[in-house]
Amino acid sequence: MPAGRRPGRCDPSIGTLDENRPNLRRCECRIVAFMAEAWTPDDLRFALIRAAHLAPPRQVADELLAAAEQPATLLDEVTAFQVRLRAAEVLLAAGERGEGVRVLRHAVQEAGPDPDPETQLAAAGVFAEAGDLAEAEALVTQVLGAHRGHGLLGSLMEMSLRLASLGHVDLAVRIADEVVARNRSMRGGLGARITLLLEGAREQVVEIQQEVQAAGVDLADRQAMGHGLGPRMAEPAAGISSQPPWPALAGSRLLWWPCAEYGRVVRQVPELRDVLGAPWRGHTARVESAMAAMSAEATRTSSGATQLSLAAAQYERFAGFLERTGADPRLAVVMTAFTEHAEAGDLDATGWPPGRRDRCWCGSKKRYHRCCAA
Repeated sequence: MPAGRRPGRCDPSIGTLDENRPNLRRCECRIVAFMAEAWTPDDLRFALIRAAHLAPPRQVADELLAAAEQPATLLDEVTAFQVRLRAAEVLLAAGERGEGVRVLRHAVQEAGPDPDPETQLAAAGVFAEAGDLAEAEALVTQVLGAHRGHGLLGSLMEMSLRLASLGHVDLAVRIADEVVARNRSMRGGLGARITLLLEGAREQVVEIQQEVQAAGVDLADRQAMGHGLGPRMAEPAAGISSQPPWPALAGSRLLWWPCAEYGRVVRQVPELRDVLGAPWRGHTARVESAMAAMSAEATRTSSGATQLSLAAAQYERFAGFLERTGADPRLAVVMTAFTEHAEAGDLDATGWPPGRRDRCWCGSKKRYHRCCAA
């Protein structure tokens, strides 16, 4: 994706260029104009991955900070605070701690004297990743003191778990204890169930504390390990490089991308058009062809037919997988690994092939024999 240019929502790989109007592309659903330099929630979600594999981190951070200065024209459904926060994370991930903390402090300052508590907690989490426990604790303490209700208990417990994973276990336990104590004032069955959930989360925090103490790990070293993308890339990437390139089965499932999700992921990683097929109907044709070939091979080499299924990918889950593993999204083996590593229920799966007169698996609402099977 070129510097200084943020494409619009209509993915160019889905439609065709309108030669009479070069600034437009014809989408399967509608014609839309490109919005120059507009950061969307999808762009923000992918910024860390982009900085890790697709563009220099400093370039990504500079684009984010420039957009935050012109929110009316350069931001689409995201706030200047969210963009500055992401820029700080990108800088921290790149090892530029001083600049990352400076950007983070500026973001908190610009948020104003009475910011939204979720904003404060988000900033506290990034301060903790930067190893600045004092700043993180001050923000969390401010939230605890100013908001006595139950609405933030879930967010506070998430913050406790995040702090524990970064090695700030003592502060994490204090926050968890406070959250559980506040929730005990809730009465009725719902309050009891929420209390059980929160107490379970607190036990996870205490277990981390006990593991650290039993291992004799120096907390300063553990906290230093938590800087940047370390916690997000904790899931081992072992086995990804040994996966067969997509399209290949993971177990008995093949990954495919529904139209809207395809547009979202290809917009972030245009190189995936060569992997998945383009435009979107080229992708579904490739999926159908691959499934037919693999079904025939399975039938030929086994005593009975193997039941195959198609797993519908989701952009958010794919982005999370990339952050956890540090995998390069441009590689075909990563698509197969995403399916392989997905937990049960993470991907919507449907049996293949559908009945001849059933609705097609691609979501077109046409009969299978008149759609992808044709």
